[in-house]
Amino acid sequence: MGDLFGDDTGRPECSLVNDCYRGLQGRLPDSAGFSDWVDLMRAAMAAGEQAVKDLAYQIALGFLQSPEYRLRDRSNEEFLEDLYNGILRRGALKEEFAGWVGYIDAGMTREEVLRAFTDSTEFQLRVQAIIDAMGSPR
Repeated sequence: MGDLFGDDTGRPECSLVNDCYRGLQGRLPDSAGFSDWVDLMRAAMAAGEQAVKDLAYQIALGFLQSPEYRLRDRSNEEFLEDLYNGILRRGALKEEFAGWVGYIDAGMTREEVLRAFTDSTEFQLRVQAIIDAMGSPR
């Protein structure tokens, strides 16, 4: 990744953007798109902790609402796999996956599921790493 996008790719805000591309779009980022998302996150970092928390959700939502994601025509199960890969950076445990399928089958929207994933302690630890890096040189 460093050869493609420079040395910044090890930073937590860059990892979050890369993971959204990889997990939600099923591909590596293009240079312009990567830079645009990272620039937005760095502007949020300059604005403070709440701006970072808000933008982390907005970035993920932007990927899910994009024409590119919609063209992938993902089933509910594939959508959940995408969230586990792109948001939590792992595969789902069988029991938790079945629980989320049940929530969607009961009428929970994809946006509500995304909000639950991004509000989770597991994801918020990733967001906290971005917040912790706010004073670090880029």
